[in-house]
Amino acid sequence: MKARLLTALTLAGICAAGCAPRWDLDQVPLPGFQASDEEQIRAVLIDVRRGMENRQPFRILAHVSRGYQDPNGRTYQDLYGYFEDFFERYRNIRIERVRPRILVLGDHAQVLDTFATIAEPLDPTVDVPLNVEGQVYIYLDRIDGRWRIVSWDSAQPR
Repeated sequence: MKARLLTALTLAGICAAGCAPRWDLDQVPLPGFQASDEEQIRAVLIDVRRGMENRQPFRILAHVSRGYQDPNGRTYQDLYGYFEDFFERYRNIRIERVRPRILVLGDHAQVLDTFATIAEPLDPTVDVPLNVEGQVYIYLDRIDGRWRIVSWDSAQPR
């Protein structure tokens, strides 16, 4: 009884200290099990976050369609240049997210992702520390059996 109470109080203290639980975001289906579309999309978003935090542009782009086009006119090639430049300028990238809202319609999906990103500039005389929070709409299509990001937009949903 005492051990359960101590465990409960410890967990309550951790949560009160502002440590948001991330276990639901980091759960990726085990190999050999068929994951739902939502689980597959969540796994894509988890890997993109890890690619950002580990400064790995190819890991991110592995989930982006070659036909990527966003409202700003950026293409797949433009994203590669964007990430390369960002990773040359920033380090210690941390991204926190809440559980994304995912809407799947056949082979198309729309995600409302709420996030907070912080990063330190490599050269503080050139760049300022990054501290951004907000929402972004991510659009994915199922291409050759895998979910791929086809557009990313911070504006209104389509």
